[in-house]
Amino acid sequence: MQPFASLIELLQARVRDGGEQTAFLWQDRPWSHRELCTALESCAGQFLGLGLPPGMPLLLALPNGPEFFAAFFGAQRAGLVPVPLCPDSGSERLADIARHARTRALVVAPDQLARRREELEAGSLLVLTPELRGPAPAAERLHQPAAEDLCLVQYTSGSTRFPRGVMITQKAVLNNLFAILKYGIQIRPADRAVSWLPYFHDMGLVGLVLSPMAAQISVDYLNTRDFAMRPRLWLTLMSQNRGTLSFSPPFGYELAARRVRNDEVDKLDLSAWRIAGVGAEPIRTEPLKRFA
Repeated sequence: MQPFASLIELLQARVRDGGEQTAFLWQDRPWSHRELCTALESCAGQFLGLGLPPGMPLLLALPNGPEFFAAFFGAQRAGLVPVPLCPDSGSERLADIARHARTRALVVAPDQLARRREELEAGSLLVLTPELRGPAPAAERLHQPAAEDLCLVQYTSGSTRFPRGVMITQKAVLNNLFAILKYGIQIRPADRAVSWLPYFHDMGLVGLVLSPMAAQISVDYLNTRDFAMRPRLWLTLMSQNRGTLSFSPPFGYELAARRVRNDEVDKLDLSAWRIAGVGAEPIRTEPLKRFA
């Protein structure tokens, strides 16, 4: 991985390299690096129009999908700091985090817009949806993040106390990605990842959004809810597309082992699966043994 000052610079390098290589696949639809950059600059123009001060956090309560990618990187291109949050968070929780983060804006999915506006805009929190196909702003208005700029604020789960926001610089993210790719999974050119993990979660965001992007390998994404309802989709995608990398908390392996029938297992070929990551919660060996 070449040294870059920011994730934006990394993406720009991918476009200069040709830009047509697939950055990720969403519901079998490939998105190239060039398409992603076009979408994120549209979002950046939208965010610049809000008149928010540079460096202000921007809450992203978005489900998995292209809208998250565009908003996450678009915020950085607009000089804002993305804050990924669970899209199913209650409005009271979102309002509390907005006060804690000292921000005035929240980005949600279109089907959440009316409800969130009704519940949150009375408290002076602006609620909007990401615009992926609007006009891009003039290049001189776009922000080029430096290594010491904040890349994102990542909030803890809040399961035992009020969520705490961890401020992570561009340099820290890139160093983390370098260590994961070189010393952790020892990335190979032929690797291909599969993920159903939510993007607001560290394992999903860093492990299976940013790391593959840095390594220039493609990722097949499943909607998290689709996995929860039909866990066999995860393994079917791994089998069909010869996935080599995929991670999950222990409950994901346990759910698959419990819900996938023996006759379905017989149709799967997981021989290409090189690294099965596990973490994010206490690890018990029995569910992993059942899955294996």
